[in-house]
Amino acid sequence: MKYKLLVMGGSKSGGSNTVEFTPPNGPIDDLAYERTGGLVKLTFSKPVGATRVKLKFSQDAGLTWADYPAQLDENSTSYSFGINLGNTFDWKLQLVVEGGNREGESNIVTFIYHP
Repeated sequence: MKYKLLVMGGSKSGGSNTVEFTPPNGPIDDLAYERTGGLVKLTFSKPVGATRVKLKFSQDAGLTWADYPAQLDENSTSYSFGINLGNTFDWKLQLVVEGGNREGESNIVTFIYHP
């Protein structure tokens, strides 16, 4: 994709140089999390062109995976969920992207919390 600015009016009016941008390809590889109190925030690259984005989690070291009920789409770059600070968590989390240039399984993050 090529981009160019067009400024209309003022001392800087006119067209800028042309810049080319190629969106990243391949599965998301920057899934990360941050916990603040009882809130966990996942961050990741935008799954451009995705037709479906699912958050999966495992509570048994990745042996079995289940869908987490997250509302994610091609414009998502983060997702937050609350946890009960009285419980212990040892989860693996992963995004699964269908369609678009980021299709596939993301890197896996391990979320551990012990009260």
